[in-house]
Amino acid sequence: MLKCPYCNCVFISATDLERHLSAVHWRKGRSGWEWMPAEEAQDLALKLKSIGEFSDGRYVYSLSGDKRTIFRRRIQHG
Repeated sequence: MLKCPYCNCVFISATDLERHLSAVHWRKGRSGWEWMPAEEAQDLALKLKSIGEFSDGRYVYSLSGDKRTIFRRRIQHG
């Protein structure tokens, strides 16, 4: 079972979790970036406030200058 890190939803497969994250939490932005309000992911926002931009191996995450929006961009491998 996989729990969404941003809400109480639980999924059986990683594919279902990824679809949920993309449809519910992350909004499509310009130039390949996705975004979400920082209030929806307070733990992630706190981490970004303390260490700045970071990568989890799949995405690069950063916080807007006003600290209200979290951005992520998929890392291009290849």
